[in-house]
Amino acid sequence: MKTPFSFFLITDTHYFENSLGAEGPEYDRFNLTEQKCLAETGSIIDSAFDTLCADKEVQTVLIPGDLIFDGEKESHLGFIKKLEKLTACGKRIYVTTAGHDYNDNPRAFKGEERIPVEGTSREELLTLYKDYGYSDCLAFNERTYSYAASIADGVRLLALNCDGDGKHFHGFDEEHLKWIKEQIDSAKAAGDIFFAMTHYPVLPGSPVMSMVGDAVISNWRETAETLADWGLQLVFTGHMHMQSVNSITTAKGNTLWDVCTGSLVGCPASIRKVTFSDEKKVKIESSRIEEFDWDKNGMTADEYFTWRFERMIRTTIDSMAENPEAFARKIAKKGSKSKNLGLIKFAGNTMQTLTLGKLGRLLFIKVPSDLKGVLVKDLGVELVRNMFEGDAPYIPGTPVHSLIMKALKRFRPVISTLEKKLGEKNPELSDIPAFVSSLIGNSGVPDNNLELTLN
Repeated sequence: MKTPFSFFLITDTHYFENSLGAEGPEYDRFNLTEQKCLAETGSIIDSAFDTLCADKEVQTVLIPGDLIFDGEKESHLGFIKKLEKLTACGKRIYVTTAGHDYNDNPRAFKGEERIPVEGTSREELLTLYKDYGYSDCLAFNERTYSYAASIADGVRLLALNCDGDGKHFHGFDEEHLKWIKEQIDSAKAAGDIFFAMTHYPVLPGSPVMSMVGDAVISNWRETAETLADWGLQLVFTGHMHMQSVNSITTAKGNTLWDVCTGSLVGCPASIRKVTFSDEKKVKIESSRIEEFDWDKNGMTADEYFTWRFERMIRTTIDSMAENPEAFARKIAKKGSKSKNLGLIKFAGNTMQTLTLGKLGRLLFIKVPSDLKGVLVKDLGVELVRNMFEGDAPYIPGTPVHSLIMKALKRFRPVISTLEKKLGEKNPELSDIPAFVSSLIGNSGVPDNNLELTLN
């Protein structure tokens, strides 16, 4: 390998061709619960691609799936035109596709309705994106659309499609894993550095994500340990629109790192730059979209993305009170039934007016003066945004962390019962204070800028 070797990684571009229809009351309702900025995708992607083209040294760009909004043929054609501009400035682009890239019946927005537009079959994706990894690869799996490619001298990419059955199973079945093992062995035999990209996270982005439907590959723990023991040490993922870096170490002492990157077109609007200084040292740097051509009502790009994200979370919190059934369906795993609707509704109503000061008085907890007027709802919104942006700041010793831990201590008898009941199915909940602490503060490996040492 000629070192250093660098590449850019962006994901979940979700490009939408606005000429299909992206305005009107139905679009406005859709936007209220969306993290990604749909009508703005073209402008955001143009800005990002300008940034990539301005870097004359890094020639490789990886995009692991959800290239467009929801399978619209015109969106694919428009996105490919943008990729062609990126290619014209000297970049080599490698993509995988994912669930949002094919759909027989996609819909756009017109007035009060969602209107049907021409869709894209999964089979068509290979022709559409043949120039972006598929046509000159070292190995191609026809059944799954996974491929292995030499992306630099001595550097091999395993581009793994994790569509599964396209419904409930997202990951790698036995036959697919056998093919992956062959590619790992081939890379080892060649003496190449190798790593993977796939759409779904291989490891949960945070402990709560292991319990959220559609947040991680199926059979994630078993698959991650298998891949680690075969020698895969690094995988780049997307799908969850969040910045996270996590690892798992097997009983045999082998470690796999999962670097999940946030959506390019919604908070945190992230671009990763990854540099191998040698076979073992990997530097990961994260940046954000600094500006894009859109009427943002006087806000900066970062302020606009934050506003859009927080509006989504506030709308979701409001739905706890207004439509607890819909809220429960949104967070539940596929096929599971909604439970505790009364508790969800009560929590939603309470969060509308409850301040940290009032909560402190109810629990006989002293609240710092600068936190007393903060609504529980507003803190909840911030905590969720922090988790998606990465490097959540409320680590032990900070006032917010201390306050939340004191509140949990007041409910210790109830929490102990919940730990026994819930911990059987979800080991992460066997220690609820530790679980909550991991959500609100990142005291481990940084999620945005870090250096990894591989085995």
